[in-house]
Amino acid sequence: MRKSAFSLKGLGIGAILSIAIGLIAPYVTVFQYHWIGFNPSSPGALLFFACVVFVNIIVAFLSRRFALSKPDLILIYCMLLMAVTVPTWGLMFFLIGTIVYPFYYATPENRFDELFFDFIPSWMVPQDLEAIKGYYEGLPKGTPIPWEAWVEPMVYWLGFIVVMGFMLVCLSGILHRQWSMHERLAYPMMQLPQGMLDGSEGAMSKVAPLFKNPVMWVGFAIPFIYLSLKGLHFHFPFLPDPDFSGGFRMFRGTVGLPMSVVFAYVGFFYLASLDLTFSVWFFYVFCKIQEGIFNVFGISSTERLSAYESYPPAADLTHQQT
Repeated sequence: MRKSAFSLKGLGIGAILSIAIGLIAPYVTVFQYHWIGFNPSSPGALLFFACVVFVNIIVAFLSRRFALSKPDLILIYCMLLMAVTVPTWGLMFFLIGTIVYPFYYATPENRFDELFFDFIPSWMVPQDLEAIKGYYEGLPKGTPIPWEAWVEPMVYWLGFIVVMGFMLVCLSGILHRQWSMHERLAYPMMQLPQGMLDGSEGAMSKVAPLFKNPVMWVGFAIPFIYLSLKGLHFHFPFLPDPDFSGGFRMFRGTVGLPMSVVFAYVGFFYLASLDLTFSVWFFYVFCKIQEGIFNVFGISSTERLSAYESYPPAADLTHQQT
């Protein structure tokens, strides 16, 4: 029987880091409104970088026996990519608030009870109105969290999330040959970790060429210093805040086009194809122009606030600290 390239050590470390993401990401997203929870790839990328640079290379120099092999690091990275899909901005940030929204905001005027309640199964949402109220308004000091009201619906939703995740893995397996071999997609999310692992065989006894490239460290230093200054400014307001965000108004001030520097996007689109980056930019600007034309001619039913007004600038959303 062929021996697996993966070890229990790599599987265990991947599981521990995945649990850490599940505990940290929801807290910093909901309570701290922190950038790390809004960019789903960030928690996994930061932990993987720390695992490769600050842990594994140092351990490899001390004793190769305890260092993680290249297959184990690949396994850990894949586990982290899966782990960030649930507790970050894209899913859990919206799920819990959405399932209890009709019950908390039901009033005689909107008639939510008549319109929705009969179509919402009891197992899908908490049945304790006080628990729902506590979720939105907070609990009195010293009051324990009413877990019993949340356990049943969360178990059902967990089952759905597991099945959906398994379905997406199967779908990736089906499309792998077409995407990877025939269309030769670039997979930007995989290029950087691949570069971090290239040039090493077996245990990470050698430093990958990427880490010996001074240009890489210059590129690393720019966002590291910038985000460190922003994090220090958040905790110590007397320090300067480097803010590159801004924007301008169009179509009689009804539409705003925000402009800011988000280093995560800069890195992603640098590795993505030009067709993809142009499509994202073009259709975003096109939709803004379309929205402005509708507003000027009164086609839109209400004068909606643009994204520039509805949300704080990117720099305010991201109390980015390293």
